[in-house]
Amino acid sequence: MNVPTRLITRISPKLNKSELILSIILLDICKEPECKIGKADIYKHPIMTSTIQDHFLVVSKQLVCKKIICDKYHDKAEEKYVLFEEITRDGLVYNIKFNKETFNMLKRGGSTTVDETIFSIFTALSELRLVLWLHTWFFEETERQIETKLLKTYLNKPISTKELNDVYINPILTKFMKMGLLVNVEKIYDKNDNRYITSFLFKTPQKRG
Repeated sequence: MNVPTRLITRISPKLNKSELILSIILLDICKEPECKIGKADIYKHPIMTSTIQDHFLVVSKQLVCKKIICDKYHDKAEEKYVLFEEITRDGLVYNIKFNKETFNMLKRGGSTTVDETIFSIFTALSELRLVLWLHTWFFEETERQIETKLLKTYLNKPISTKELNDVYINPILTKFMKMGLLVNVEKIYDKNDNRYITSFLFKTPQKRG
């Protein structure tokens, strides 16, 4: 499945798991800013969950006309762009209308190939977001550095750096290893005070593309 790279890197960290997954599903199915999709086509999508099926209207309502795409991240997320202007149902057909400018911006940013099985392996929202971020680069690059503040914002985890590393990063990379995807992480310390970790350097032995 191809997911717009900018959707992964710019979607609001405040969305819950169902909102994130439904956004991915609808962008995967819709090839134009306005489309009509049969209910069965949405519900049989490989990453659809029973929670979304049971609460589709509630989940979609949380996405419509809300700014859920960020302009940038740093130590906070700045949601500036609406992605969905309309998600309505007419019988067995859903009418999906994206904001045209946002839709085109996401599509122009290229796409990331994501194995659909990760959505069943990585079930926590923070796990899923980190794995999606890893997918944006590790097939074509050998390393990527990310600031600690930025990573905490992206994962929506205002926690200690030690907890971030021990509770989230290391267990995720262990699961990755079991999938045959080797990614290591190095801590980058403040050059003036080595008590503080300023960023994490994620490294993979070789390009996989």
